Amino acid sequence: AVMAASIKRIDATVNEIPKIKIDDDFQKITNTSREKKSLMLVELIQPMITEFQALAAEVNKQIDFVFHPEDSEFELFVDVDPVLFRRMMANLVRNSIDAIERKGGIGILLTEPRPGTVEIVINDNGIGIPNDLLSKVGKLSFTTKEHGSGIGLSTAVEYVRSWGGNLTVQSGVDIGTTVVVTLPLARKNDLYLSAIIIPPDADVIVLDDDPTVHEIWQTRFRKMCIDRESPNIFTYFKPKDARKGITELRKNKRDFVLLVDYDLGSDSENGVAFVRDIHAQRNAILISGIADDPGVIKQCEEEKIPMVPKWIQSAIPICIG
Repeated sequence: AVMAASIKRIDATVNEIPKIKIDDDFQKITNTSREKKSLMLVELIQPMITEFQALAAEVNKQIDFVFHPEDSEFELFVDVDPVLFRRMMANLVRNSIDAIERKGGIGILLTEPRPGTVEIVINDNGIGIPNDLLSKVGKLSFTTKEHGSGIGLSTAVEYVRSWGGNLTVQSGVDIGTTVVVTLPLARKNDLYLSAIIIPPDADVIVLDDDPTVHEIWQTRFRKMCIDRESPNIFTYFKPKDARKGITELRKNKRDFVLLVDYDLGSDSENGVAFVRDIHAQRNAILISGIADDPGVIKQCEEEKIPMVPKWIQSAIPICIG
């Protein structure tokens, strides 16, 4: 079920590209004004890895996807339209999947070649592109696929240019292809945390109705506290139980960090409403699987509650003390 959902999402993303063949229509679409936001690069890319893996499995290919961002790379933000960015990434990686015959690897790397600039490097070890065709890559009518139109890559080029960046392609036959997307760095969006900081002597409260989420946090704190004392971690599945626990901590004048899901399995209350009701905005971090939902973003902005998308909870840096 998870694999089917992932394939459906990635196919929808790719297929959103209009099937057009007239330059005027293409220009109208790529010049359409869309809202740009300062977004964390890791947060944009990480959830797509699972979808790429599902897509490769669907076409019976064994492909290793590598994306292991360093702690410092959680600080990288770009000013892009999230829908168009994901569409661009979906097309670039799908091209790499198509270029690999049965087994191979695709790596995504983030680098800062110079101050104020970030590069998204996509490498594959597929069949590659001959030198005489490289100069045509990215043009609207050019494609190396039998039934392709060239719209996918040319659209990616237009998107990147509209964000003030550029896209280059290097390739060698039977060696593979490297696509480099260069973008200007944006000012950090304070709504999205690039690290979870636990103050000295603070306790950690996790409120989520999913047992797997509790296991992930327990494992992460246990691994990082091998040679030091771990903070007290209190896990709750129901808001009413978390309320009692927080009341007790406050009674004992204990500081705490609240990691709370948005969907608490209750029709009458969500994570933001829970935080507001107990006046814990200063302590709370929303850990949500719908962190890109405009309604959730608006609520967090109004209550000044920072958030971490659930799809990076296993990787986001945690600092204690």
